[in-house]
Amino acid sequence: MTPSTETKITFCGQPLSAEELALIQGIAKDFSNLGRTEIANTACELLQMVRPTGKLKTVECRAFLETLEADGILILPPRRSQRRGV
Repeated sequence: MTPSTETKITFCGQPLSAEELALIQGIAKDFSNLGRTEIANTACELLQMVRPTGKLKTVECRAFLETLEADGILILPPRRSQRRGV
């Protein structure tokens, strides 16, 4: 599925322009060797997706990217296995 001109894609209530969406798609494609969290960090840095405190909205952005992937708008790298407590 690709976004149409009538479909507004928003991140945390803010609409994304076609250029911003293309940038996010490019980040996911060009840096597919990185993990999902690092891709989210990169997108947040480039698009200045920050909290009032100045910290990146990484958690929200990662969930947003996963929604875009579920909608067929971009492809993220596979989830890495978690090895907590090892």
